[in-house]
Amino acid sequence: ELRSRFYTFIEHLKNSFSENWIVCRSLLKGIGIHHSYIPKYIQKEIILFFNSGILDTIISTTTITEGINTTAKNMIVMSNKKGEKILKKFDAQNIAGRAGRFMCHYKGFVFSIDNDFDKILNSESEELCNIEYDRESKKSEVDILTASEKYLNPNQKLNKNQLLEKANSLGLDMSIIEKFKTVKLSDKIKLYESILKLSEFENTKLLNVLSYNNRLMWENFDFLLSKIYIIVENEDLKKMIYLKSKSEKKYSVLTIKVSSYLNDGFLGVLKFEMKRKNVDVAVKDTSKLTFNLFKYHLVKYLGIMDLLLRFNISKKDNKNIDDIQ
Repeated sequence: ELRSRFYTFIEHLKNSFSENWIVCRSLLKGIGIHHSYIPKYIQKEIILFFNSGILDTIISTTTITEGINTTAKNMIVMSNKKGEKILKKFDAQNIAGRAGRFMCHYKGFVFSIDNDFDKILNSESEELCNIEYDRESKKSEVDILTASEKYLNPNQKLNKNQLLEKANSLGLDMSIIEKFKTVKLSDKIKLYESILKLSEFENTKLLNVLSYNNRLMWENFDFLLSKIYIIVENEDLKKMIYLKSKSEKKYSVLTIKVSSYLNDGFLGVLKFEMKRKNVDVAVKDTSKLTFNLFKYHLVKYLGIMDLLLRFNISKKDNKNIDDIQ
């Protein structure tokens, strides 16, 4: 039954992606590929087939260590890095711990190929340091806002008090300040100040970016992107907001891509990318766009814009913010 599911799964990948996709070709040879730019449901199936013995091998990045259980007997470590950073001992132990599985293999073996993985594994453990509880450490604005006063130096305390005073002068209370903690308070202040300067017409545009049938209203969404641009830190996202589409020159690249994703989903965006790229690059770029830029970065900025718009209306109309859609 599982073998039948395996071949049905491969047919799905051929039809939805391409028979030339490296993941598809590898599966036919008994090899799974696992990394963060492969859609989650495909990752889960690959782990299932590996644990059931249908696949002999998985080639993976460190994603295999992040809350995933495997029945691997042997682990071959090809690199001592996690992305661009050298592994810490904790990471190395986590990777080595994937070799061998209770009730499956009596022993597990780790082979290190041409790197210093074994040296890291046998090194002294690093001291764990939490920035919020270290008075001497350099802190970002986000850290300063969340750290206790007793762990801040005089300059950090001054910076924190100035930010809170500015927020309070605009009427921003702690219920707003404490939401979306990864967004700097100075950016929330900057965005809220721009909202206060909006005309009634501009405010209405921002409140109506979806039509009655949930289609993206390009002009309004484009206007919204131009407003959040001042606080966007991710360079890829900024570039897509700034650049105009070649096909729809009036609108930003990001507006076109978001519209395509809302209308046709992941596979719709992928098919568009495959018109000008080979399937392996197209899948990677589509995954990066949807799983990273859209679902991590963009939603954060759209979320804070939504929060501040509703907060502004709640103050004007003297209503509870939760009652405003």
